[in-house]
Amino acid sequence: FPVLWLPAVLWGQGSGVTSTGRIWMALLLLVPITLVELYIFFGSTATRAWTICAGLLTGPGLPFLGILLWPFPAPGSEKFSGAEQSIRLLKGAYRACMLPAAAGYYFLIYHAYMNYATPKELLEALWGPKADGSVMFMTVDSCVLTLALFLYLIMTCPCSDVALTCLLTPFLGPAAGICAALGQREAERLKEFNGEGWQSLL
Repeated sequence: FPVLWLPAVLWGQGSGVTSTGRIWMALLLLVPITLVELYIFFGSTATRAWTICAGLLTGPGLPFLGILLWPFPAPGSEKFSGAEQSIRLLKGAYRACMLPAAAGYYFLIYHAYMNYATPKELLEALWGPKADGSVMFMTVDSCVLTLALFLYLIMTCPCSDVALTCLLTPFLGPAAGICAALGQREAERLKEFNGEGWQSLL
């Protein structure tokens, strides 16, 4: 899947500032996505609701929510009013997402510590005789998604921000580390905008 969306992002994201409406809608879309994922991990697999949520997560249901972003303009190279506000909002959004991302990471570490006696037992539960097909699918999906996001950072962020992500990941988790790098990228864009104007963002 990243083979499709990663080139699409790099070639089609534009070079301007993301509109505030698009940022707010992206933040709102996190709510149903997170609720479905929480039910997948904590709900009973014997219920029909779990089966529906699994279908939404692995099928086209949740990805199609991206259609709700279409009414808002994609980042372009033209100037528009409120650019500084948009950059500040996006920077704040990335940094705000660090908290729930880190909380989820710590919860997973706690869960693993309480339920698995050895690292070998944990690995077998993720990929081995004790893991079912859905668990192995999520293991592969999580690893591929994380690597794809790191590749995106390498292509769009300074080396210092990528190094920051690598340093923070063991302590805060990959999601919080990636959000930290993206937030720092927007902070640098804000400095460029205030110092050099629109030419620095084109």
